Amino acid sequence: MNEYFSSITYLMPQLKVGDKDAWNNLCDKFSIGLQHRANRFIRDARLTSSVNADDLVQESLLKAWKRVERFQGATTAQFAAWLFAIVRNTFLDWCKSPGKKTTLSASLSWFDFEDGIESPSEVAICSELEARLYACLAEIEPVSQKVIMLRHFDALKFVEIAKKVTLNPNTTASLYRRGIEELKNLMEEDEG
Repeated sequence: MNEYFSSITYLMPQLKVGDKDAWNNLCDKFSIGLQHRANRFIRDARLTSSVNADDLVQESLLKAWKRVERFQGATTAQFAAWLFAIVRNTFLDWCKSPGKKTTLSASLSWFDFEDGIESPSEVAICSELEARLYACLAEIEPVSQKVIMLRHFDALKFVEIAKKVTLNPNTTASLYRRGIEELKNLMEEDEG
């Protein structure tokens, strides 16, 4: 088992008793994913007012910390799902607030954010898989995590990613390959 996996697993019981160090450590592990998700919500909603992903993540984490005793899960995947749900709900609240101009119609629900998903059961399955993916991503090195997200979720080329992470393209590609291999192994361990 790698050091990232064990560093997250042992934090779950500490989180439930309100340990601030455990909270900060877990938030650090998920910060790249939360930031990416917030940026994606803002981009997909085509918000015309100035909405900052950093502010969205900070507000969401503050809400989560205030409610940490209500967290019922025991695994990092459940924690990831819980955090991402809070980010999603905070974003949706922002969209409804006065002064936020968005191209979303008032009738849109959360399900409309999911790409081509029709039924609630498909949404639940995708949400579970996504939570597992983000939990496993949080267990790998932060730079590899960022490279994978930029490559897969933002469809950037290695040259573009290299500029964002201030590394050369060959190193970036190598981090990506190692990160994908580690992610694949973690996903397989999580299934078993």
